[in-house]
Amino acid sequence: MNKYEEAVFCYAKKLQRKYKESKDPLRDYPATIVCAYLKKKYVVDESGKISPNMAIQLKRKLSTIGTIGKKTHCGNILGWCAEVNSSNKILMYRPYLCLSRVNFTTARRPRTMQKINTCDNCKRTF
Repeated sequence: MNKYEEAVFCYAKKLQRKYKESKDPLRDYPATIVCAYLKKKYVVDESGKISPNMAIQLKRKLSTIGTIGKKTHCGNILGWCAEVNSSNKILMYRPYLCLSRVNFTTARRPRTMQKINTCDNCKRTF
């Protein structure tokens, strides 16, 4: 296991501790978590609403797929994937970086650590 996968497992453990005391933990867990990395910089984040401050190159690419915040043909809400959230934090400080240079670990369901396939939106974005 590399350090990026290890970071995903640590993040999942943190979420498990956080939601252990929740009234409805299954509803509170994010659907997926993933680590975006570029050289030594890496960020683990979860699926959910995207920050209003989106990297310009990411916003442009997502806009070619559909309307950000609306469901697409693959059934996911465009821009709410863990890949988008984690990569956005790297791309915000690198406005000229090509999206294809960002790498990702396998997305995981934090409650079970089940592997989750990359959605069509993310395949087209990255």
